[in-house]
Amino acid sequence: MKIKVLLLLIVLSFLFSCTTTSLEMRIPEGFALLEKNNAGFSAISPEGIRLEIRKESNEPFKDIDFWEKAYLNHMEQSGYEKFSEPEYFTAEPGDGFFIEWAVPYQGETYIYLNAVLLKEKEIIILEAAGPLEIFSEYREGIIAVLETIY
Repeated sequence: MKIKVLLLLIVLSFLFSCTTTSLEMRIPEGFALLEKNNAGFSAISPEGIRLEIRKESNEPFKDIDFWEKAYLNHMEQSGYEKFSEPEYFTAEPGDGFFIEWAVPYQGETYIYLNAVLLKEKEIIILEAAGPLEIFSEYREGIIAVLETIY
């Protein structure tokens, strides 16, 4: 009986040590919250610009330089064209970067902005996308809130 209780305590302590922290950031002006849970949230503008933020495990741990190189390689190998060079920012959890990609879609150019930020043993990923003309109206607000992630 004591062994079963001990095993249960070990399993419970492991489960509690694996729980993730909540994810918060200010929603950009002009966006409405669609969904929110412990893993992230999504928001949308009236014109349909989507913004998603989520967490993934950073196990085994890799630094931001690794993730930047891996991310750039993956996107370029997938056929995305860089619209901008990576830019860097710092938020409460740590350092991050963002980059914008140009994506042709239904005769228009869409912008796909991706940001990556490390928070302890987690990777925070923000994605925002929409037609270039409309996205341009929201770009500064989206970039400004990157530093509010905690």
